Amino acid sequence: MDSASIADFQILSNLSAKKEIFEQKYFVEINRGCPYQCKFCLSSFHNAPFRNRSYEKIIEAIDQGIRISTFEVIGFIGSCVSAHPKFYDICEYIINNDKRFSIPSIRIDHLSPQLIEIFELDGIKTITIAPESGSESLRYALGKEISDERIYSIAKKISDSKIRNMKFYFIIGLPNENDEDIENTITMIKSIDKIGFEKKSLRIIIKPLIPKLNTPYES
Repeated sequence: MDSASIADFQILSNLSAKKEIFEQKYFVEINRGCPYQCKFCLSSFHNAPFRNRSYEKIIEAIDQGIRISTFEVIGFIGSCVSAHPKFYDICEYIINNDKRFSIPSIRIDHLSPQLIEIFELDGIKTITIAPESGSESLRYALGKEISDERIYSIAKKISDSKIRNMKFYFIIGLPNENDEDIENTITMIKSIDKIGFEKKSLRIIIKPLIPKLNTPYES
């Protein structure tokens, strides 16, 4: 990854009064591919092997961006940014330089109290996770070996934090899925809703499985 360059000069748009998602961000790709190889995930297989940019090169890119630009936020690029061994340190470095960062979806089992705390310091308003299914057995079959207990525990920690919103991604139409699995997803959503989130603070996205080439589900 260190041989893949990051553009020093990136476009910052100030045309609209409302700040859009890409307008005031300086993007840094910190890793490529994914180490977990969930069976539906294109990045896990098509972009294999998983590799991280070195911490030193990431900091170098951030410092260069700070010197030559007026951006407000650093946007992380990567299929599993929280898998970087220095992810917390990168976030801390950005905050210590009076900048903010934005994150894509975070793997559920990486959401430690320490990481939630640094997200609070950054002022992040929404955490996005992807359980994929409310059925624990179906989730494990996908390659996402995260228990129901872990999902509920993280949802409770987020609810108790200064982060007000959670977004959840689920998939329907998975191989070997049955009506009970779908009911389990409904049950999970209802259970999370009872944890104590404010009105309209939970966002649920449910999409059909689209098998992708170069993954185990391509056929």
